[in-house]
Amino acid sequence: MVKRGFSKLFFLLLFPLLTQAQSLSDLPSHLPRVSHDYEEVLQRTWEGIKKRNIDPWTTGMVHRPKSEFPGDAVSEGVGYGMILALYSDDQAYFNKVWNGGERFMWDGRLYNWRRDSEGKNNDAMGPHNDGAASDAEEDIAIMLIFADQLVEHGIWEPFTSDSGATYGERARDILRTIRETMIADGRYLRPGNFWGGEDFVNPAYFAPAFYRVFAEFEPEHRNTWMSLIDGSYDVIERNPGYALGLVPDWCRPDGDTIPLPPPGEGSILGYNAYLGGQGFYKDAVRIHWRLATDYLWYGEPRAKAFLDNAYAFVDTPEKANFFQIDGSLLPEEDTFILANNDTLQRPRREHSHLTLGMWATAAMGSGGPEAAEPFSERLLEEFYTPGEDFWGKASCPNGEDTLHNEMYFDQFLAWFGASLISGKFINVWEVLQDPDPTTPLEWVDRPTLSGRSFDANEGAFTIQGLFNKPARWTVELKHRENENSSISFSGNSDTLSVNWYGLSNDGSVIEYGDYDVTISARGLSETITDRVWLSRALDLRDGERLIVDDFAARDLVPYFGREWTSYTDSYAGGASVVPEFEVVEHEGDSWVRWAYTLDQGGLHFYPYAALEWNCTTADGNLDLTGLDTIIVVARSPQPIGVSVQLITLGIDNHNFYEDSLYLTPESQKFKLPVSQFTPRQGGDRPLSLDSLTAIRFQVQKPDGSEGEIWIESMHFAGDLDHLYSPPPEYLPLSARRTVAFTSGHKNSARLINDRVAFSFSGELGGKTVSIFDVSGRVVDRLTLSRDGMVKWDFRRRNAGSGMYFAVVQQGGKRVTLPFRVMR
Repeated sequence: MVKRGFSKLFFLLLFPLLTQAQSLSDLPSHLPRVSHDYEEVLQRTWEGIKKRNIDPWTTGMVHRPKSEFPGDAVSEGVGYGMILALYSDDQAYFNKVWNGGERFMWDGRLYNWRRDSEGKNNDAMGPHNDGAASDAEEDIAIMLIFADQLVEHGIWEPFTSDSGATYGERARDILRTIRETMIADGRYLRPGNFWGGEDFVNPAYFAPAFYRVFAEFEPEHRNTWMSLIDGSYDVIERNPGYALGLVPDWCRPDGDTIPLPPPGEGSILGYNAYLGGQGFYKDAVRIHWRLATDYLWYGEPRAKAFLDNAYAFVDTPEKANFFQIDGSLLPEEDTFILANNDTLQRPRREHSHLTLGMWATAAMGSGGPEAAEPFSERLLEEFYTPGEDFWGKASCPNGEDTLHNEMYFDQFLAWFGASLISGKFINVWEVLQDPDPTTPLEWVDRPTLSGRSFDANEGAFTIQGLFNKPARWTVELKHRENENSSISFSGNSDTLSVNWYGLSNDGSVIEYGDYDVTISARGLSETITDRVWLSRALDLRDGERLIVDDFAARDLVPYFGREWTSYTDSYAGGASVVPEFEVVEHEGDSWVRWAYTLDQGGLHFYPYAALEWNCTTADGNLDLTGLDTIIVVARSPQPIGVSVQLITLGIDNHNFYEDSLYLTPESQKFKLPVSQFTPRQGGDRPLSLDSLTAIRFQVQKPDGSEGEIWIESMHFAGDLDHLYSPPPEYLPLSARRTVAFTSGHKNSARLINDRVAFSFSGELGGKTVSIFDVSGRVVDRLTLSRDGMVKWDFRRRNAGSGMYFAVVQQGGKRVTLPFRVMR
């Protein structure tokens, strides 16, 4: 009771400090920034958009004066207008733009994507003006969440739209519609409701940073948003322009470009179908802003990797432009006509404030302020005239060529780039989760490492630290000689705690040797660095079984598969909730504790909820062919029957197989033979373990039921050699002194004419030498001569740099020679 009382007093003491923030500009920004202060430039260009794109029309929405249907308004503009209004701390215009969207676009589920100058669905614009554009929906939703937080913290005034919704209420409505209609296969964002997705996606619609906020705003749907993040990065990484930091305007979910009909002469298709989907053009260019946001807000390494590619490709601000997906500039002769009855040919190549603004975000995400500074200087010197209220050429003989200046899309994208590189585009949600954002973040206990070297089979490598308040922190471990061998951990708490067992994020063995440790936290300028030697990774075999998870790392990330997550029926209208879902200590062991409260929510059947091991990967799923038995140690404080389900596709397809177990307060070990699982919907469909996506522990009981499921461990038994190879043997810290190859008294390896020459003791002559890489994969087999010698042509086997192990087996004797290849 004392602790609870102190927490309440602490909050009461902090609350006056928080209310000192009278405007959004009072909130702290921990983002990197270039040297120029963009405050006046951003405010003036926002005023210009209000003057040209909002005030001349009666709807309150953002209109496009030079579009293919001059004066029309699109839901994209509603979202963009709300972004600029919020970061300009202009609640009056924020309400005006949003309320315009509410009055003329909102249909009860979503915002119809286009209306004419009077807010009507004009037949002259064509038959397809209804339906959502998913990028607009997510942009509007994130701004409503931010506005809701500003109201909650007394910075903005409460507001209700003409449709009767508050900021937070409408945000939840939008997110529900996105979840139910705009996500394909649980992983890919559709361009709109119920269209695209399986056939094509628009990568620049992906907003992973926003999805992380959505996951925290509605935690009961966290798995949906996190899967959407993973699906988004899967598409980006598979596309043919990835190595250059490019994506096509449109592509398939597997990353391949798709043939689109090219716009004909005089076509009003604008840029959407340009170059048959082979161009990094006006849709695609926004990818840099969206991924830079994810990296700068959340430190996402996949975003950083893409932005590194982009910055390496563009290199200098002079090169900022649109490109073909192979990296060549758009054809010089390519032009387009934008508006109806317009004869002005606009070039598709464009070195402008638009392209500079977007490429500047790639530079900031990749190289920080130093890399972004030249882009900032050129953006201001070439495309902004001091005192003006728009972005455009700063020097032009007859004034700015506004005929070529769109005065809509280009203005917004230049503003987005400038706001991000100047540190203004903060994560309002995260800042306001801090009960005292005005107090600087400090270490209470600086991070300590458990040792300088470790064998994960004897215990995890741990890092522990304590902040003076919750903070978003990141720990990265990167191999000194192989930058591709790395792993990162992150959290948002006052305690920094890492437990590493020498495995990568997907459970595979990571390369042995020296790792640089980097510890950083949002709000701290200091980065702590250290070093550790990985001698041996954790062996996931337990006798003849394979450990899926024993929760020793105290997190919800298994050794195999994607994550432990929760599945409820709320997508269908119910409101089942999971109030507690965490790893806890019980009788000296780590358990995952999952609680549930079932709420029918109008369903005609008993509501359900489930604890789920999600095993999807970037390729869709783990191949569990050969799995014979699932072994689970579990309990429940209240006796309960649990349906155990093997999910191969999704519940909508009824393609799942079921067995059951009965939990009691006493811990029990259950063995579930795969052969006993039967189709839940009946029939004799065979179970395909190469397409398993999840194992689900489901309860389905009357409305109002509450309970818990506790799991201590899950193991697999069967023929799973294709899934896992044990790690190589122990590699001592002394191997750090090895430059290229190691040698012992009887056994040695040395480099001779681009080959590794092995020399083993004479009694091993004629035996087979197996060459393993650090993952345990056999990369080659050689036969020793009678005197115990052989040479290995590692170049012929295309063996990369790294640690390898030469193993010779003789009866019960196993001789292992570790050596390092450096190419």
